[in-house]
Amino acid sequence: MDSLVEQARAIRADGAPEIADTYFSIVSALNDAVKYLLPERGDMIAPQDLGEAHLELLSLPAPCIVLESFWREDDKLPTRGGVEVTHAQKRIALCWDPEKYKGPVAAGESCSKQYDGGGICVLPIYQTVAGDQWHVAHGVEFVPYNTPLVKGIKPDTEASRIAAEMQEKEGFKGGTWGKKVDCFPTIPALLPHLAQHYGSVDAVKASIMLENWDETYMLIQACAVLQCANVETETISPPDKLNKSRLAKGLAPFFEYQVMTLSAERTGGEKKMHLRRGHMRRLSDRVIWVRPAIIGKFW
Repeated sequence: MDSLVEQARAIRADGAPEIADTYFSIVSALNDAVKYLLPERGDMIAPQDLGEAHLELLSLPAPCIVLESFWREDDKLPTRGGVEVTHAQKRIALCWDPEKYKGPVAAGESCSKQYDGGGICVLPIYQTVAGDQWHVAHGVEFVPYNTPLVKGIKPDTEASRIAAEMQEKEGFKGGTWGKKVDCFPTIPALLPHLAQHYGSVDAVKASIMLENWDETYMLIQACAVLQCANVETETISPPDKLNKSRLAKGLAPFFEYQVMTLSAERTGGEKKMHLRRGHMRRLSDRVIWVRPAIIGKFW
């Protein structure tokens, strides 16, 4: 948070007030959002188990949420079709429904109107291995609510075709499923510069699709798990002493986070049990979650 505020102030001082305003709007959205801390790499559902049932549960628990996860420094970084993917140890997916929340990027509202039923905007914010500052991704992905999961989906836009070709060149064939998504730049004024860097506007959109892969997958998993009948959320608050110290130094306080717990298996000694990869089971009257794991202390 402090890093983004500092960047916004520096950008404004450099004579780019519109870009600075977008950064300040992102900070405001981060403040407003309900925040969830996910397991390592956001893994809760095995990729081979992902299906239409999960997308049927695609619905935000609040108009604006944050999903945060971490990657280990020594994790092997998958190549996204030759597109440079930043190795980020900490990743945030800022997600909002533009029909319920005025997000930091205005294009989300117009994009939502193009799809029956609307959808969810996903903006990645990440911290590199160096841990110097937080960075805002150059694009937002829009995930429509009412577009189905299709087996053997074929690219239907130039941008998605470029993204698919990039992945295939790296030997990544993808899964047997696909879902139509849309995307747009975080800072519209920077689109000409991005197009020059990537080669075309469609190539820019392709890079957004590839870069936002992890955050969108985190969103689909989290929405599905949060709607399971045996899943509860528990608030994890930072120590008061720690936040008082930060405030005294002029720094923003640490946020409260929600973690997901299994109500049926929770005991007094497992107050911070957090879900890892598993699968959903549909019963006659509800959906439940099975195979939990435990994540330790967060501060």
